[in-house]
Amino acid sequence: MIPIPVNAAHWHIVLVHYPMAGLMASLVVLGLATCFKDVRWQRVALAFMVATAALTAASFLTGEDAEHIVEGLPGIEDARIHEHEELAETARNIMIPFALLVIALWWLTRRHTLLPIWMSGGLMLAMLVLLVLLMNVASLGGKIHHPEIRGGEAAIQQGHVEEEDED
Repeated sequence: MIPIPVNAAHWHIVLVHYPMAGLMASLVVLGLATCFKDVRWQRVALAFMVATAALTAASFLTGEDAEHIVEGLPGIEDARIHEHEELAETARNIMIPFALLVIALWWLTRRHTLLPIWMSGGLMLAMLVLLVLLMNVASLGGKIHHPEIRGGEAAIQQGHVEEEDED
């Protein structure tokens, strides 16, 4: 049976993985297209990036409702939610102009014009920066409800308590 997301928190968890995967796939495809000077694959990479931006928007839009669902759960700290939300807003504010740039580049390549290497390189560098930012957003989001990735003494102690309970 395929689990179907039933609320905003579940949709948020499902959607937040796609922007990072989309950026990684786009980065690889754009890198190969640039190396092999293939405009068709450059356009595919640009289309992937536009889709990634749309999925980033969708994951951001589900965040507020997800917050309302999880903020009252035991063990959830409002500070972690706020920290995740602030960095997500920063990522969104960077993703919007990035997506507009990518749409413009996609339009420029409509006549099968290969992007200059410096432009492809700059785009790949921007994608790496955005990928690292999205990874940090995801990490902060995971720390909201996953003590095993929080690190520090509290997570270590909680791990020992759970190990003792299993015996």
